Amino acid sequence: MLSDYVNNLKGEADTSATLTIRRGEGENQKFFDASITRKIVTIKGNGREWRTAVSQVWTRADGKWLRLHGHETHITNDLIAMTNRLMGEVWNKGNLSVIDEIFSSSMVQGQKQAIASVRTAFPDIQFRIDDTSAGSNKVTVEWTVSGTHQEEYMGVTATGKKAEFSGVSVVTFAGGKIVKTSVVFDSLNLWRQLGVDPPQPPAAE
Repeated sequence: MLSDYVNNLKGEADTSATLTIRRGEGENQKFFDASITRKIVTIKGNGREWRTAVSQVWTRADGKWLRLHGHETHITNDLIAMTNRLMGEVWNKGNLSVIDEIFSSSMVQGQKQAIASVRTAFPDIQFRIDDTSAGSNKVTVEWTVSGTHQEEYMGVTATGKKAEFSGVSVVTFAGGKIVKTSVVFDSLNLWRQLGVDPPQPPAAE
């Protein structure tokens, strides 16, 4: 059955499989082996990026080309899933170990420090995702966040007040990892809700 054939082809990337292929019937029947190496293949087209779970592998036999089965899924779904983990598991639950999984190695330490700092100041912080859109390598998230200012933040002592505001994050991916995050929100609105003046940048020396 085709389903058995497909299931036998599936496997981890960079592993190999050998197929025994039969052609013809009766006295004209022939058997030959075709070896394949499973790969992740990215194909760009129509503004979308695709990932094949099994490589599109061609082999030549009896003067003809044989194309092996390939299963295609939207890579966009993977990027949205990682973005949701960033918002849900990292920001809302404080599971900083997830950062090691979803961020590029060059960003891990900085992200852990930044997120830990905000979560210390606003320990009950919660992000709600209002809308999500995705392209080939970017996910844009519109969100609303709320939290209570319980510890020092950016030099401002705890006010004990709760703030809620909205913003937009653009998450950029490369090689299956987050390589950049850009955030836009009305910071003045935050400080007004906390009842304090915005912190001033240090004077240039």
